[in-house]
Amino acid sequence: THVEEEFKNAIKAYNADGNRALILDLRGNGGGSSTVFSTVASALIGQVPAGEPLLEIHYAKQNRDTIVYSKATEHIVDTPIYVLCDGQTASASEALIGTMRAHGTLTALIGQNTVGKGVAQNGFITFQEGESGYIVDKGLDENGEEIDLNAYLVQLVVGKYYIYDSAKEGGKYCIHERPFVPDIPVLGDNLISPDYNEDIYIHCAVEHYNGQKNS
Repeated sequence: THVEEEFKNAIKAYNADGNRALILDLRGNGGGSSTVFSTVASALIGQVPAGEPLLEIHYAKQNRDTIVYSKATEHIVDTPIYVLCDGQTASASEALIGTMRAHGTLTALIGQNTVGKGVAQNGFITFQEGESGYIVDKGLDENGEEIDLNAYLVQLVVGKYYIYDSAKEGGKYCIHERPFVPDIPVLGDNLISPDYNEDIYIHCAVEHYNGQKNS
């Protein structure tokens, strides 16, 4: 996909520029595609064989599992990685945090507790209900004139996420309703500053990096 190619190019450029540490900002990130997750995670968990299980989605209603595997990738990040999170970091973003922790490539998680919403969702567009009780995209106004009704998105939870982690009993664990707690908490207002020099989350990451480098 376009997003995956853009990410791969960004990692290639990151390595070519000789950067010393990566700050990955997942604040306000409510998740996304498991396919994109696989591409991103594969570049951030070090040299692991393609086809290693990373994430399991358990669909309880159908009693079946879908496993997301690592992908072969030419460019990986082998510098320290800092992840910024907050009370809106959820779903696939939380799965990425868990996967990086499982593989030991998350240098530090910085910010506030995540949501704890490790679930897969299906979304579809529908429309407000008409007088007949059917879901329609047209209706009548107070003058009897036909009008377009308002569409809205319905999200259905269809499965829960399990992170593959050899350090856990059974080799995996469910992350739903288990928020990730930062290694370095950031207290106070959750302000994301357009000026990196004024962003306290980024300041914490830089401070930690400099402390590790000088220790």
